[in-house]
Amino acid sequence: KLCVFDPQEMRNAGSTDFVRGRLKESTRKLGAKPDLVQFYWHRYEIPNYVDCALRMAEARDAGRFGHLGLTNFDTERVQAFVEAGVKPEVHQVQYSLLDRRVENGMSEYCQAQGITLLPYGVLAGGFLSEKYLGVEPRDVRQDTYSKDKYASIIRQSGGWSWFQVLLGELSLVAQKHRTTIANVATAWVLGRPCVPAVLIGARNAEHVGDLAGLLGDVGKVGTDQRLARRDLTRPGDQRRFNLGQGGFCEDRLQER
Repeated sequence: KLCVFDPQEMRNAGSTDFVRGRLKESTRKLGAKPDLVQFYWHRYEIPNYVDCALRMAEARDAGRFGHLGLTNFDTERVQAFVEAGVKPEVHQVQYSLLDRRVENGMSEYCQAQGITLLPYGVLAGGFLSEKYLGVEPRDVRQDTYSKDKYASIIRQSGGWSWFQVLLGELSLVAQKHRTTIANVATAWVLGRPCVPAVLIGARNAEHVGDLAGLLGDVGKVGTDQRLARRDLTRPGDQRRFNLGQGGFCEDRLQER
């Protein structure tokens, strides 16, 4: 990734020297030319992101790396890149049964432009699993940043009781297809427009085998009629998909 967080770096990021320096460091660390470089910009009020993307495109065309991607930009910014002549090939976004903000314009625009989506967070920090089915909110340990983030999304989506209904329906689908809630949630995302693959964090070899078993049944699992229920999942609130500005706050779990 080419991530720009520091305000002073943002002011210089539109220069060829800045981009070349970052790419040189990435190449040194990898020991090879990067096949894909994903661009992230932390503060939109410093508007050098288009110039930086243009310099990245020039470096790609010069053979310094293979493909240009984005990470967590909103629809307005992706459109600005395309209109400036920088068409990314892939956009990494947070997307799951719990967080569907990408459907508020981003997915449609990327589909029209031929930009693929690479979702992460498809298991919502592990919440989309049997581990949390039937569990009381007071017994949930929010001991990581990821859990805090997704706990906030659960609260805003409908609360813990609503989430238990969702897990119950996913469990029924999982039992029907002899798989797990995590695999059902993954298959659902893989069935969305513009999504050829997802990012999954597998902490041990058992997870790899479980996921491998899903590959042949993605179509059947992800399109199960229970997952099409209008009241089962929600397309998110009306705010733009804009994780680059910080995303959701980190409220604690609570009943609604």
